[in-house]
Amino acid sequence: MTKQYNYRDDFEMVYLRHEYLSKIKYIDPAWIEHNKPIVNTTAIKMFNKLKPNFQVVGFDVEDLKSITNIYMVAYMGLYSLENNKKARDVFVRKYKTRTNQNPTQKDFVRAERNNLINFLRQRLQHCAKLCERKSRNIKVGREKRGIFAETEGSVPASHELIISEYKRLGYRKVTQKEFKEAKAQSRIDGLNEIVDKNGFKILEIQILSNGITIEDYALITQEHHNNIYYNNPECMMLDYEESVELESYRNKFNNLDIEGQIDKLYSFIYDHKGQPHYKGALKEARRKITELKKNKKS
Repeated sequence: MTKQYNYRDDFEMVYLRHEYLSKIKYIDPAWIEHNKPIVNTTAIKMFNKLKPNFQVVGFDVEDLKSITNIYMVAYMGLYSLENNKKARDVFVRKYKTRTNQNPTQKDFVRAERNNLINFLRQRLQHCAKLCERKSRNIKVGREKRGIFAETEGSVPASHELIISEYKRLGYRKVTQKEFKEAKAQSRIDGLNEIVDKNGFKILEIQILSNGITIEDYALITQEHHNNIYYNNPECMMLDYEESVELESYRNKFNNLDIEGQIDKLYSFIYDHKGQPHYKGALKEARRKITELKKNKKS
């Protein structure tokens, strides 16, 4: 039975993506030197972007360069256009559909570079998420939250004490509903602090776990991290190519004058009129035409 690795007991095996490495049939030593600039640049940028997550488990930028090198080898061995016939065929088919001609060697090199960079970024984002999870096992303490209102008998105290002993210190708990209503009313009244119906100050307290920063919590709630461990790299790279292609079309459209943009939108409506799955896009195209015409008159 195949062992199921987890980040608690097999942290290294999980963040190094053991299932990639075990499938590689051949590793070309030349990959290391050829892709060194991409690996180093991507590692440095991602380390600076997600530094709190990496540092909390002891990783520095040199560690991340080594990890990124391993991800690069996995990409080249399994998913590159050079070694993955399926990925290459898909790229050729999409390119011919878009341009009505076969891709040149220069096109392959450009696509390979973009795919590799995107793959490395995705893997490093997931690595950062694993580091954040692992840090919860390393650091002691849990995040604490609470909303409390002062009373006539309140005693000044630290947030930590108020959370753990609010009754003894003369504070009362406030519900989310009451807090929202008080917050809205205080804004209407032009107050600089939130008060309850009796005029007593309301405290919204949040104490993070030891060693975990706001950035750590923000990272794991971002939508692009959802199920990232299970993303199919081939599909992921095709999605990236489509986003680049869309951005190219957007830039070409934005570079047209108003008349050109209107003509382009009318052509789109004519070509796709009556097609149900273009309903939303057609509606947006008509709205955009109206907006452009108003701008033209003004």
